[in-house]
Amino acid sequence: MKKILGVFLVLIISLFIFIPGTKSKVKPYYSGEAISFAGQVVVGTINSGALEIFKLENKTLIKIADLSALDQKFGLPKDFEDLEFNNEAGRLYVYAVSQYEIYKYDLTSLSEASLVKKRANNSWEWYNGIDKLGDDLVTKSAKGINVINTDNLDVINSYKITNTVSYNLNSNVNRFIFNILSTKVEVYDRESRTVVRDLPVIYDSANANHKVFSDQINSRYYVVDDYSLRQYDFNGKLLNSFKHLEHPGYDVVNSTDNNFIYFSNGVGVVKMDKATMEPKTWRYTTTLGEKEGWAMGLELVRDSTGDKLVIFNASNILVLDEKLNKVASIKASREETSVVPKETLSLGLDREFIQVGHEVYVVGTGYLPNEKIELQVFDAKFYTDTNSLGRFNYKLTIPGDVAGRAEIKAVGQTSGLHYSLAFSISN
Repeated sequence: MKKILGVFLVLIISLFIFIPGTKSKVKPYYSGEAISFAGQVVVGTINSGALEIFKLENKTLIKIADLSALDQKFGLPKDFEDLEFNNEAGRLYVYAVSQYEIYKYDLTSLSEASLVKKRANNSWEWYNGIDKLGDDLVTKSAKGINVINTDNLDVINSYKITNTVSYNLNSNVNRFIFNILSTKVEVYDRESRTVVRDLPVIYDSANANHKVFSDQINSRYYVVDDYSLRQYDFNGKLLNSFKHLEHPGYDVVNSTDNNFIYFSNGVGVVKMDKATMEPKTWRYTTTLGEKEGWAMGLELVRDSTGDKLVIFNASNILVLDEKLNKVASIKASREETSVVPKETLSLGLDREFIQVGHEVYVVGTGYLPNEKIELQVFDAKFYTDTNSLGRFNYKLTIPGDVAGRAEIKAVGQTSGLHYSLAFSISN
């Protein structure tokens, strides 16, 4: 297999046009969710900024929703940050987050999305993700993870565990959360609220989306890094590994019969036999759905005809069957706009009165995508970066030892855009 895969090394140079973070005229699909409902595969993504929902019907992906959140203050559309499907007593819902708001839509008809509930928090908590961790629906932010109920969207529990890439906080079990970093996966125990073990990994870039699968039947962890698919026991001992192309390892998902594991590494996907850790089959996705494909996010669900592997394949969303034969695909078509601020310039703090030496969350919008930001408080300077939407969320400790009024200023190091905000300091 390695010899065969090596032939495709020359293709990689021409594929980077669609890798997130590089220049592209079309917004790529790199992550999303999938669920089986009423015998049909339903797929969702927010990579374009809109909430896009598709259903698989007669080997075709049909779009059933294309929604944008609305900024009530300025009357302008704003991007969604993440989505999650949930089957509740036979009804299908999709939850999505945008800035400080959670949206809940009913998708049961599989023909349209109707808004059921929308709720904003009042704590300046900028949501960067929403997910299912085990059986719990959770939101993610720079402050940590909040467990919420599905009726009123109230917070019922919280964990102070964070990651700059919210996708990399994930789990398919109730007790543990996997925090995927550049050199290790931290296994966080929700009962003790501590990290109980580390799984060594190697990611050349910690900013891509990654996933861990916890096999509860065989007591194994599976994670793919930039060099190999790794199999650990529940004590964190490396049991086996499979060396792949030495390209970015992205995602790993389990087959519904629990005999196989699938992983993606850009140029394609591999189906692995879990008992032998040998490849059963593989498929290059660079041209399988559309040209310039790049396999990143994976989801696996089962419909009335068997397993379906959903691949967020940069230039397209691709669906394969359990033999990795193509079932359907849909092309990415929403174009990028010019590199200009996407939102109104703003700056906010999570509280009005702050004590000297205490931490405060600073939230900013309206800067350039992926721009370095300098934060100035008194003579102290702090640095952070905006995300692809020109937003940032940064935690800093207030310097100095004098109470009174002070000012924080955020300056874009590329654009020169700046915004200042006054606040009060107490002893």
